[in-house]
Amino acid sequence: MSRRCTAEHLIARHEGGRNRRENIAAACWLCNQRRHRRRRPLSPDAFKELVAERMAKGRWC
Repeated sequence: MSRRCTAEHLIARHEGGRNRRENIAAACWLCNQRRHRRRRPLSPDAFKELVAERMAKGRWC
């Protein structure tokens, strides 16, 4: 379950983010949850870069 793919809103919907392709990144459920539990959640751009780096290395999580 922790490795299933989720759609992570880079800018949360409750903060005005939309359900648009440019605002959504694929992330495993665990990474998605960890992002929101941080004291300082990663910015949308930083999270998007993190996901891209992991995917480039062939790692999901």
